[in-house]
Amino acid sequence: MRLHKAIPYFLLTCAYKSLASFSSCASAVLAEALPQAVQKLNKRQKDDIEGKIFRIVEARYAQDLSLQLVAEECGVSTSYLSELFKKSTGMTFIQYVTEFRVEKAKHLLLHTELTIAQVSEAVGYSNAPQLIRVFKKLTGTTPGEFRTSSASSSAHGGDES
Repeated sequence: MRLHKAIPYFLLTCAYKSLASFSSCASAVLAEALPQAVQKLNKRQKDDIEGKIFRIVEARYAQDLSLQLVAEECGVSTSYLSELFKKSTGMTFIQYVTEFRVEKAKHLLLHTELTIAQVSEAVGYSNAPQLIRVFKKLTGTTPGEFRTSSASSSAHGGDES
């Protein structure tokens, strides 16, 4: 029952003869409606926080990103953000950032002539070996091999982009 709909219901159904009966009936109506209103508000706040997390990652994936930094920016604790993110996406915050960066690296490898070191810096890694290690762990291939195999696939009519 929605709170604004509960009030007319309350007025119609409560036969109150004293302040005590009025108070009792009002408490019953609020006890039913308030938890639902709070639950809706909490869901909206969670959705707002999740959206903000994704926007921060998208805007700043090339910078130093930490769970603590994002939690502070969202105005929540790191443990709350971590739990909320894991429930929402099924992965940890750092896993998400890593996969996001690798997808951006793939795009740069396929659509630019940037060196691996330049791609590394463009997606938020401090050096090429760091990108190579992470990229290979997630994709099973190095960035250079990915670029070469994708280029040869495209040359033979394949399209991986």
